[in-house]
Amino acid sequence: MTTETEINQQIDLEFKKWNDAVYEGDKLPNDVMETFKKAIFKLAPASHRIPAEVIKKLAKTKVEDLTNAEVAIVLNQITAVPLCDLYKDLFEALAKTAKIETIKMSYNLMVKNLNEVMEEKRQRLLKLSGVENNKQPNKLFTA
Repeated sequence: MTTETEINQQIDLEFKKWNDAVYEGDKLPNDVMETFKKAIFKLAPASHRIPAEVIKKLAKTKVEDLTNAEVAIVLNQITAVPLCDLYKDLFEALAKTAKIETIKMSYNLMVKNLNEVMEEKRQRLLKLSGVENNKQPNKLFTA
C-alpha cells in the first residue's frame, strides 16, 4: 500500500521536474537577461537573498535555456528594482514593465493551474490508496 508520505514525495518530484524544465510560456524579451543583470546589481544581497553561485549561473544562462524556476527568479528581481535604475526614460520603462507584468501574470496562471492539477492528482492518489488526508498540500509559489 502507498503511504501519504510516498504520495507527497511523488507529487514533490513532479513539481521539481516542472521547475527544472525549460520555460515554454510567453516569449521573454530578448533583453531580459541584461535587464536582470542590471537589476541584481542594483539590489542589496540582503533584499534578494539569492546565493552568488545562483546569480552567476543565471547571468550566464541564455534566455531560451531558462527553466521555469529561473524565470520566476529573473522576473521577480527585475520588478523589485525602481524603474529609474533600469530604463532610460518613463516611456521605455512603461513599455518594458507592461511586457514583464504580462509575462508574470501568464506565469502565475501556469503555476496556479499546475497547483490545481497536482492537488487533484494528490487527492485522487490518496483516495485510491485509502489514506486519510488532513494536511494542506505542498504548492509552488508564483512569481
